Amino acid sequence: MSRVRKQQTVYACIDSFIADGRIHAVTIQASAPAEA
Repeated sequence: MSRVRKQQTVYACIDSFIADGRIHAVTIQASAPAEA
């Protein structure tokens, strides 16, 4: 999975929280199990 796709996957889960202001900013450090 590409870095961009990983970010899109995470944002899809938290997008509603960002949209309604419950989350202002996030830092994402994503890796596949093989990369951990």
